[in-house]
Amino acid sequence: MATVVEEYFDALNRRGFQPALRHVGGTVRCDLVRGAQTDHWLVRIDRGRMSVSREYGPADCVIRTDEETFGRMVTGAVHPLIALMRGMAAIDGDEELILALQRMLPGPGDRPCPPSAAPAVGPAGSR
Repeated sequence: MATVVEEYFDALNRRGFQPALRHVGGTVRCDLVRGAQTDHWLVRIDRGRMSVSREYGPADCVIRTDEETFGRMVTGAVHPLIALMRGMAAIDGDEELILALQRMLPGPGDRPCPPSAAPAVGPAGSR
């Protein structure tokens, strides 16, 4: 059974051309920590066309967080900026690419997967 994170990256890979990203180019690597293991997802954006792989390689921007936090970001349960401000995630490199990738994340209440697959929301004020 695919995780929320795997479903997000699979859906991102299938999206094809994204007009909102037509002026964007670069790579974003997501390093997602799960216990002692780190999974890598490399997102390539080429003037609106996106592709995703499981490569570990150089990237214009790197986001590092734990898999649970990233899962909460891709389901809209936590805003990426809040995760950064609270030290739940860190970025290095071209922040404009993170902003571009954020356009592909749901807002609060926009769930791309069934609620049963979404991680639980934390205590009040954790968004």
